Amino acid sequence: MKEALKTVVLGALFAVPLLTLYVENDYFFPFITGKNFWFRIIVDVAFAAWILLALYEPKYRPKFSWILGGFSTLLVVMFFANLFGVHPRSSFWSNFERMDGYVSLIHTGMYMLMLGCMLQTKKLWQMFLNVSLIAAFAVALYGLAQYGGLVEGTSRIDSRLGNAAYMAVYMLFHIFFAFWLFVDSKNITHKVVYSLLAVLFTFVLIETGTRGTALGLAAGLLVMSAYIGLFGTQFREFRKYAIGIFIVLMLAVGGFIVGRDTELVQSNPNLARIANISFDDLTIRATIWGLGLEGVKERPLLGYGQSNFNFVFNEHYDPALYAQEQWFDRSHNIFVDWLVTGGILGLLSYLSIFAACAWYLLIRPLIKKDESFTVLERGVLLGILAGYFTHNFVVFDNIVSYIFFAAVLGLIHSRVSRPIQTIDKVKIDESIILQIATPVIVILAAGDIIDGFRSAEPMERLKAFKRAIDRNSFAHQEITEQLSQQVLAVMRNQTISPEIKTAYITYAEEQFDRLLREKP
Repeated sequence: MKEALKTVVLGALFAVPLLTLYVENDYFFPFITGKNFWFRIIVDVAFAAWILLALYEPKYRPKFSWILGGFSTLLVVMFFANLFGVHPRSSFWSNFERMDGYVSLIHTGMYMLMLGCMLQTKKLWQMFLNVSLIAAFAVALYGLAQYGGLVEGTSRIDSRLGNAAYMAVYMLFHIFFAFWLFVDSKNITHKVVYSLLAVLFTFVLIETGTRGTALGLAAGLLVMSAYIGLFGTQFREFRKYAIGIFIVLMLAVGGFIVGRDTELVQSNPNLARIANISFDDLTIRATIWGLGLEGVKERPLLGYGQSNFNFVFNEHYDPALYAQEQWFDRSHNIFVDWLVTGGILGLLSYLSIFAACAWYLLIRPLIKKDESFTVLERGVLLGILAGYFTHNFVVFDNIVSYIFFAAVLGLIHSRVSRPIQTIDKVKIDESIILQIATPVIVILAAGDIIDGFRSAEPMERLKAFKRAIDRNSFAHQEITEQLSQQVLAVMRNQTISPEIKTAYITYAEEQFDRLLREKP
């Protein structure tokens, strides 16, 4: 029984990084919903099995670290921020387009906790990161096929993630995963492979044209190389590499700035996009951040709740944004986002996670001898956190960044956490454990909407929409939006009878009235 449970948990944890390859074309927002639904399902199954396993085996039970403490604090604060926010239903469940909200935050925490508890050896972490690198290699190859025009895509590589910014942060994490495995490996062939993967991922990241993440990569590399160069005295060879990377990077950045107007740079759309960064580019973002801060003044302590930035944006809309997108549901700055959604307490809770990482990786090793990580490992982890932190100044989180941020936190937690005596001492009879049932969650509303679009008969489409709405799911707003698009199509169709058109209009109006009452 114990081995079977262990296999289920580890299999689920290792399967999650493969979700980046998965696109569910039969769902709304195929790059988002499929990954999110399966992430939640896999994590729920794994969590149920892990609880049973932890009851059997104390060594798999939760251990304490300030990272877990910071994340737990964030979960508690955001529960109350969402409960007392402007629209709790959106805060807890979000919508199909983002699939964010409290439910995603909870599952991210569950995933981090299980990684930290289950992957207790260096070998297991190497296996996990290698699996993730294999998936990233496949995603990068698909991105290269887009770059070469072999498959459909835009000028900015987005591969299997559907958004260039999501692709960029995915590559950012895996560049540093490759570095981690490089410094941990003693096999020359493996080192060459990891080096080539880091180069490939860097090229793909640049070709996403995501400027904030490109700056994040530069910041992460500088931090990593500077730390190893300063403290890696016992690793002479790596220290030379680090100092060399630091110097080359500084020269490359300087040369890039000097040559930013050359034809070589400007002829490449994505290089030009990065080269032409200026403070003027932040004008729109700064305006949106200003709107967010205006909202914070009204609800400073706990904010508006997750997925409710649109209320702030609508109330404090600045006409200077007339030429931009007319709909912003995120501030495009993770720190402003947490301040708006969770107030001052939410932002402090989020930042406490980074503070805990800094304590274990940067401060504690300076105060006392700490063998949790080597200097090389600490350098890589500080690099990835610095890169991700920089990236977050102009981008918001998504399922991809959640998963791999959780992986980094789980890795650190697995090395620095300490047993909780009161939990480890608990003994439970095996007969009781065998009687515990595992939960199963099924979500159906999206399938009804798809049925509505597939049907060629107008009244059958309308019935499908009614079925979807009658489920009373968190997707009522999106279903109503899609219904309104169907009304427009029906009204333009001269072959459809007036009676059917009236039925569509009447039902759509009812749902808009209901939506106004639910979410004024």
